[in-house]
Amino acid sequence: MFERRYFIVAQNFHGTTLLSKLLNDHPEVVSLGDTYPSNRIDQVCGCGRCVSECPFWAAVSDAVDAERYRDHPHLLPDYPRIIGDRVDRVLYNGLGPKVLQRVIPASARAGFARDFEAFEAAVWEHSGRPEATVFVDGVKSISRVYALMASGVRVDGVIHLWRGPGDYIKSTMKQKGRSRRVFLPRMVEYRLFHRLARRAAGHVPYMSLTYEGLTYSPDETLKALFGLVGVEPRSVAELVAEKKEQPWHFMGNASLFHFDGTIRPSRHALTLQERRLARLLGGRYDPKRLHLRSPS
Repeated sequence: MFERRYFIVAQNFHGTTLLSKLLNDHPEVVSLGDTYPSNRIDQVCGCGRCVSECPFWAAVSDAVDAERYRDHPHLLPDYPRIIGDRVDRVLYNGLGPKVLQRVIPASARAGFARDFEAFEAAVWEHSGRPEATVFVDGVKSISRVYALMASGVRVDGVIHLWRGPGDYIKSTMKQKGRSRRVFLPRMVEYRLFHRLARRAAGHVPYMSLTYEGLTYSPDETLKALFGLVGVEPRSVAELVAEKKEQPWHFMGNASLFHFDGTIRPSRHALTLQERRLARLLGGRYDPKRLHLRSPS
């Protein structure tokens, strides 16, 4: 079994899959990318097969009895039910683990903890990596991390990944469409998410890093991250040279199916109006101040 577990929390389009890939290439770390498989579409796994045909995900699904959650968006729920979908979303987007422990029904907390522990055990058993001692969960949801804490699951640390609000919203609009109906609510969500994620520093070991810092100084970033999770540091070149025989069963950015160690910075151009709105709604963003920051 894994000896320690850490969680990457981030918004979409922040580089979570890249970060998971780099961590997973360490022989002592397993990380599966940035989300559970979808129940709504048959995604392509990092092994090259559809999830429905992937032996790894079939074994994990059986181990956690995932059929119970077929009506959920993903393999497992992000958090246990309190009242209902819309109300729960508001509660989980604003409450910390101590308050959640009081409002989540005891039976729901117990079931949620059992599901996660079964999932983690199945990942260790079927990943083909018996030497791995660390699991880095990249599902990204800070609400899920707080729900796990409230349910009594040990959290050894949180890795909080940031990306500039301008690059984030440009990537979002590239996929979701260019309109105010996309821009405005997504920027508000961005600000609220990062505010909630920063509070994790008051509960568990915490490190924030930025996508910009990762792209411009990857080896320095990895040294700090591997130090956080308690394994021997490796450079990007050393990780790529490992060339594991086992496939990486990840969900996320398909461009990383054949990662060669090249890490490219963002190159999104914003209009003056977009830059002003991104700063107004997303808040002031200083990647140097946020990168590799831990509470003193």
